[in-house]
Amino acid sequence: GSNGKTSTKDFTRSVLSQRFRVNATLGNLNNHIGLPLTVLATKADDEVGVFEMGMNHAGELAPLCEIARPDISIITNVGTAHIEFMGSREAIAHEKGTLARALSEKGTLLIPSDCEYLDDYRATTAGTVIAVGEGAIRAENVIAGVAGSTFDLVVDNLGRITASISIPGRHMVSNALLAAGAGVVLGMTLEEIAAGLKNSSLTSGRLRQ
Repeated sequence: GSNGKTSTKDFTRSVLSQRFRVNATLGNLNNHIGLPLTVLATKADDEVGVFEMGMNHAGELAPLCEIARPDISIITNVGTAHIEFMGSREAIAHEKGTLARALSEKGTLLIPSDCEYLDDYRATTAGTVIAVGEGAIRAENVIAGVAGSTFDLVVDNLGRITASISIPGRHMVSNALLAAGAGVVLGMTLEEIAAGLKNSSLTSGRLRQ
């Protein structure tokens, strides 16, 4: 995503760690050097890899996807970061869509339901698309404050649970929902997901989307 990548990675790592042994990107080492280093740091007993990917030029995500071979892809949003190199927001959206196109028919794309490129990604991926925010995975009764947010995490076919994050900013709820979605796809319980969100801490300097 144009922003929110590292925060979402941190939430996802915390959620999945409630059940799995997880290797995750340290800090925001998300480029053609950082991602291979993270993959190489994976241990034999690790069960899940959470790999952050970033780009600022066209064509940079394809080799990263070839290395990581994602089963679950998360696109946090499509903004205008690096538009000076990409030329247009549409070009940025297409490049980010590399994560959707890299999925097999067994893969899953998690994306905010308000992303205006959702239909484009749905049409170009072989995987299942789960729109998070207004649909099967959503937050209701959100109360946001300076100490963080509480909300009802609602997942169709699973139910609802009270969840909280200790990081301020209503936009962080969206990032937390994407992480929750990864937990849902991997068969975690609502209790495990809520515990992971509650225990999340962000990489230093990440207090914004």
